[in-house]
Amino acid sequence: MNIETIPSQRIFYIRRIGEYGTGNLKLMTILKERLKQANLFNEDLVIYGIAWSGPNTPKEQCVYDVCATVSASQKKIEGMEESVLESGKYEIYKVKHTKEAVQAFWMEWRQSDIQNKQSFVVDFDRPILERYRVKQIDTGYCEFCVPIDSLES
Repeated sequence: MNIETIPSQRIFYIRRIGEYGTGNLKLMTILKERLKQANLFNEDLVIYGIAWSGPNTPKEQCVYDVCATVSASQKKIEGMEESVLESGKYEIYKVKHTKEAVQAFWMEWRQSDIQNKQSFVVDFDRPILERYRVKQIDTGYCEFCVPIDSLES
């Protein structure tokens, strides 16, 4: 695990409302197709998956975004919304990019008392980011970025 400050970034995104799972995977496929059509899919691309809803949200109301960081000069892509991913400090967990490893991360995260094991406090006002760097995916990994507030001043 590493601590990293992720800078503020312009993003294009697609949103889905509904139960998390295979629909999110389909949404990611659509995002990648649109990025390829716009010639933006390359080894420097960073894609985020953002699950906005908490564990008590009814399944049919869960909100999930897939987004890609883009330059300030990039023209808007049809069928995608635009926003800014705000900067912040995150604890970074590197995870094998498999369905089983990703599910294991979420299960461990929900069941463990991570705050008592670390020198930080989780910032529950911001979502956990799933970060997919094309370079890392090619080597079989992705990252989970857990928003934190440091206990140190």
